[in-house]
Amino acid sequence: MSKLTIFHQIEFKGHKQSVYCVIPDGEGGFYTAGSDGFVVHWSDPDRDEGVVFARVPEAVFSLFLDVSNQRILAGGQYGNVYILQKDISPRIVKVHEGAIFWLGFGPEHYMSCSAKGDICVWDSQGKIKKSVSLSKRPLRWGIKVRSDWWFTGSEGRIWELNSDLEIRSSHNLGTQSWFKIGITDDWVFAAGRDAKLHRWNKLFIDETVQDAHWYSIHALAISPNGKVVATGSMDKNIRFWDVKTLQILGTIKSENENGHKSSVNEILWLNDNANYFRFRRRIRSDVGNLEI
Repeated sequence: MSKLTIFHQIEFKGHKQSVYCVIPDGEGGFYTAGSDGFVVHWSDPDRDEGVVFARVPEAVFSLFLDVSNQRILAGGQYGNVYILQKDISPRIVKVHEGAIFWLGFGPEHYMSCSAKGDICVWDSQGKIKKSVSLSKRPLRWGIKVRSDWWFTGSEGRIWELNSDLEIRSSHNLGTQSWFKIGITDDWVFAAGRDAKLHRWNKLFIDETVQDAHWYSIHALAISPNGKVVATGSMDKNIRFWDVKTLQILGTIKSENENGHKSSVNEILWLNDNANYFRFRRRIRSDVGNLEI
């Protein structure tokens, strides 16, 4: 694959502190949230005008858009989930004792994982349906793989669980923390504290390791067409990698005029044309048209 051509397009300003999460709104725009407690909706990627959707009294580490019920769930620093709907007073449910790093939806109920190493399944009233402790260390990320759920975190493992949260298998992949994992048809990717990009086949063998960044990798996102994996780091840089070869395809450097001035915590690909967003402290973000 040839190198990517990257163009700076627009800058979004609004948050006053770190931005930790960004999710698509299902209509071409996106939502952001972070340590200032604001949940902001950016409906038009071609305009830098955001609207405050809600503000909660703690840092937000995770967001989930429940399209069917037209609500947003925000996972807070102290284990609270804020259920947010337009023109309706927010509801607060206590789900975990530690920070909620990931939110999702199982077959029938919401799911979340926390800094206490547990996974909870719960309903919109906050009633816990099931709780499983996987680790004594934080769980950082969850992802659905066909009918199973995979989780990873600070223990250096990836757990595969069925829909009843029963462990199907557990893969010991080192001692470093994994902050993000990603899946393609052929490969499993993980990145975290060791600043390297790791890749395995679906049997978790044939590992390839790429020196990717100077400091911890907080963001990892595979393009919708499955050709490119993007990584973002505490070193303030974003790098793009060929999924098949792990060849570097391009870098957005922090020292450039439009580069980040703080940690890159999340990356969102918006469409198959490989438009992406990246976020840092004080939410200065860039949209790049990447020619693949």
